[in-house]
Amino acid sequence: MNKVLLGLLAALGLAIIVTAGASAAPPSVIGGGPASFAAWPWQVAILNAYESDRYLAQFCGGTLIAPNVVLTAAHCLYDSDGYLLDADDVDVLSGTSLLSGQFGDRSPVVGGIVSDASDDMSNPDDLGVLWLEHTSPLATPLPPATFAQAAAFSVGSRVTVAGWGVNRVRGNRGYLPRKLKQYAATVRSKSHGFLFIRSLTATGCYGDSGGPAVGRDAAGSPYLVGVVHAGLVRCPVGQSMMFVNVAAQQRHIQGALATGPYPDDGAGPDASIALARSLPFGG
Repeated sequence: MNKVLLGLLAALGLAIIVTAGASAAPPSVIGGGPASFAAWPWQVAILNAYESDRYLAQFCGGTLIAPNVVLTAAHCLYDSDGYLLDADDVDVLSGTSLLSGQFGDRSPVVGGIVSDASDDMSNPDDLGVLWLEHTSPLATPLPPATFAQAAAFSVGSRVTVAGWGVNRVRGNRGYLPRKLKQYAATVRSKSHGFLFIRSLTATGCYGDSGGPAVGRDAAGSPYLVGVVHAGLVRCPVGQSMMFVNVAAQQRHIQGALATGPYPDDGAGPDASIALARSLPFGG
C-alpha cells in the first residue's frame, strides 16, 4: 500500500516528522485536554489496515453518523501520490478514546463514497462516507447538522473539537498522544462552505483531519457541525482552522447514505470494493 496521508495540511506537502512515543516529547503543548469516551461516543480513528499497532496505525479522525457509517475528510483517503485508497487499506476504530490497549472495536471498511480530492484546499467538498463491517456496541452516532440547527454553528457559537492528532510541535517534529484530546473553540466566520473556528488556547494539528467539531442547538442537543479540513503551517494556537460546513453538504451526505456502500457496480459485499470517485459530492 502506498503511504497514506497524515491528515491536516498533508495535501500541501508540509514536511513534519510525526513521532510515536510521547514520553520523549518536549514541553511545548498545543493546548486542549484529555477527552473521555463518555463525552465522545461518536468519535472514531481512521487506521492503516496493514499496521497492527493502533497507535502507529492512526492517521485521521472521523465521526459515526449512523450505524456502521462514518463521515471523515476525503483527503485522508488518498495516498501521497494522489491515488484513492482501496477499502481494504483502511480500518476504523470505534468505542474507545485510547489508541493503546484493547478497548474498542477495530473494523474493516467495506465501501465508501469520497469526493474527488485535489491540491486545492479551497474545495469545501472534502468529505468521505465510509461503511464499516461492524462497530462497538458502545459507539453512538452523532447526527450531522442541517440548517434547521443553525444555532449550533452560527458565528459566535461555541463548539468542541477532538482528535488524536499531533499535540506537541517543536521545529519540524510533531508528537502524537495515545489518548483522545479535546478543546473548546468559537465559530469566527463562515465562508464558501467552510466554518472558520478558533481557540485562543488550543488548536488541531496533523492527524486531526476528518475529526468532528460538535455544536449544540437551542435545546442543547449535540450535532456534528464541522469536519476538520486544514489549518496553518506548524499549527499555531490562536489562529482559525478550516472545517467543512456539514450543513452546507447535507444534500450530498444524504445522497451518499441513500446510495449505500457499493456504488461502483452494485454487486454487493462479495465484489471488489473501492472507495468510489462516483460522488455525489461536489455537485
